[in-house]
Amino acid sequence: MKTILVKNVTLQFDLYDKVDKKDVFDTLDIINECLQERMNTISPQIIVNAINDDDIEIANEYVCGDTKEEKITQIKDIIEKWGSTTTCELELESSPCISNVGTNKVNISILIDDFYSDHVTATMYQNEIEISYDDYNYEDLSDEIIDEIYEIMENYDADMDKTQKRCED
Repeated sequence: MKTILVKNVTLQFDLYDKVDKKDVFDTLDIINECLQERMNTISPQIIVNAINDDDIEIANEYVCGDTKEEKITQIKDIIEKWGSTTTCELELESSPCISNVGTNKVNISILIDDFYSDHVTATMYQNEIEISYDDYNYEDLSDEIIDEIYEIMENYDADMDKTQKRCED
């Protein structure tokens, strides 16, 4: 196995496969393009085996991932399909955290508790006491929060699909 490391991106090729320099440069061009266009969605380590045209296409899909806008669209579609939900209903270990500041004595946290098709509702806590509620549009949330919500909604969708199939049987 031969490995090439380029700015935290690993390309691996089986030694018995013929690897053309053009294939490597094509793959690196894809990665560079994704870095420029979608800086926050690239995986820190990418492994591509036996580069050929099909693998380059797969690498492009894997490296680039979904944009924030695409993830928001998918989040909204899932919620429109199954209905709004809450972190409690989903039995999450923790809520997505928009903000958390404070000292050991006084902490202020803003946690997302409710998911709707066009927004989320977050609760502001001082220590463990609820202070206020605010709505946030998905477009106004950070990429990291969108990634976390996206993962939560993918699990929600999968769980609801399983539940529906059990009910049909």
